[in-house]
Amino acid sequence: MSVPDVGNAGKRATFMVFGSFVLIPVFTMLYFMQANLVLPIALLGLSFSLIPAVMWPSVAYMVEAKKLGCAYALMTLIQQAGVGGASLSIGWLNSANQASLDNPEGYMPMVLFLSVLSLLGFIFSLWLRKVETGVNHNGLEKSTFRHTK
Repeated sequence: MSVPDVGNAGKRATFMVFGSFVLIPVFTMLYFMQANLVLPIALLGLSFSLIPAVMWPSVAYMVEAKKLGCAYALMTLIQQAGVGGASLSIGWLNSANQASLDNPEGYMPMVLFLSVLSLLGFIFSLWLRKVETGVNHNGLEKSTFRHTK
């Protein structure tokens, strides 16, 4: 008896939409909630684990095998440039608004910045899903389950 190769469930673009949607309220929840932060931290963890778990393996569906290493390198470069740019922007916003323990309202521009980035991620994931459910798809929504006898 052989073990079935269950492959992959598909729906990668749909999972991206869900993961990015979950992220939208997280930063405002962190800012406004005074007591129990379990929900926003759980949502943050869900989003931050789901999105990369879907995004990175999806590259193999969209790029030829001989160019895959270059694609992952370029993706890493762009991601790290985004992390660096966001960190610099957050630092500038916090400094410009004198955010501190004595001035917690100064953190609001940072929260808005992160919320807008989350919203943009959601919009782009919706666009990705629209493309992937259309005629010119890359197979990201397609299931690759295979059953063997």
